[in-house]
Amino acid sequence: NGFDSHAEQVLENDTTQGVHAALLYHLSSAVKAFYDDLKDQGLDNRVVTCTTSEFGRRVYDNASFGTDHGTAAPQFLFGPMLKQQLIGNSPDLSNLNDGNLVHEFDYRQIYTSILFDWMETSEEILEEVHWTDFIDSRLDLFHAPDGIDDNKGIAGLTEMSVYPNPGTTNTNIKIQLNKPGNISLSVYDLNGRMVKQVYEGSISSGEHRFNVSLLGLNKGYYLVRLRSGYKVTGKKLLVQ
Repeated sequence: NGFDSHAEQVLENDTTQGVHAALLYHLSSAVKAFYDDLKDQGLDNRVVTCTTSEFGRRVYDNASFGTDHGTAAPQFLFGPMLKQQLIGNSPDLSNLNDGNLVHEFDYRQIYTSILFDWMETSEEILEEVHWTDFIDSRLDLFHAPDGIDDNKGIAGLTEMSVYPNPGTTNTNIKIQLNKPGNISLSVYDLNGRMVKQVYEGSISSGEHRFNVSLLGLNKGYYLVRLRSGYKVTGKKLLVQ
């Protein structure tokens, strides 16, 4: 059950040991290994990771050296582009709501901060999920994102553009290379599914244009992704 543990979260004779400490160790080890791998590929500045849970924990322990479901909990975010190590105040254990912690931040503030400031989601998209009220109360979490709309990382790439953008029935992808190489050019939806394989194989230096049909794609945002080896860059595409 992972972190949904109700018993033996701590040892009776040592509250620094137990199921909860072991779970935090495994989480920490996994995240470190993940970001070490990203750093080796030059991608760590482009990835933010966060924990999420549908419930918190209660303050008082139960009779099994564990805690039961509650209303508030800490949330962890990982990545070198985060500004601060700790946001918020220590919980007030003398000010509980029916035995539960009183939360300081609404989870939608955090998710809106990630969507709006890191993923650069438009206000129109946030309006669809009724989260525009949280734009003004979002948290200052990130340095400027080392985002997808640049040409860094791909050796020899001097230009990449998508036009018309927004597109309706067709769009064009233009790339300019000053050296030959092997590339994969594709279109992904926001769920990470590849919806179009535009080109894959060796390519010469110079200017290249690819005409891509948008017929059959739902309206919304997509990512045009260019990969060469371990290096990836891309551009956002809006289909209307």
